[in-house]
Amino acid sequence: MSLEDPVSKDIPASIVEINEDSGIDDELQIVLFTLDDVFFGVDVNRVQSVIENIAITAVANSPSYIRGVIDLRGDVIPVIDLKQKFNLGTSYSNDRLKMIILVDDASINGILVDSVLEVLKISKKMIEDNPALNASNTSYVKGIARHDETLINLVETANIMN
Repeated sequence: MSLEDPVSKDIPASIVEINEDSGIDDELQIVLFTLDDVFFGVDVNRVQSVIENIAITAVANSPSYIRGVIDLRGDVIPVIDLKQKFNLGTSYSNDRLKMIILVDDASINGILVDSVLEVLKISKKMIEDNPALNASNTSYVKGIARHDETLINLVETANIMN
């Protein structure tokens, strides 16, 4: 799967050339991104594109974590402020701000992130299901992956998109 029409010129080539059919069942491919200095990953099969510099239109009476909507190739798409949703603050660095367009069977949403780093292959054996993550306020994280010396929060897209 290649990401459609990436707008950013500084997105690493590895993000543009994603191979959906890795053929290895014990690996998970994730798009690695940051919110502040915290690493997060989302299943590459849920990512349609990575974009930047797009006008967001506010929507009256929407939840605080909904930044607004965008017009992307003729579709109106809600934009979720992940920092707000995850209680991580509210400021983004405008020079690095990116939006990841996520898709599932029922919806398309944009999520704001500070930066998009790369696509990683993570062994499923390196994913830990921490009992503390089962609390309702952490339902957005489905596990913690270890990659080298880094811990990565794996995002449950269904819970942030609905």
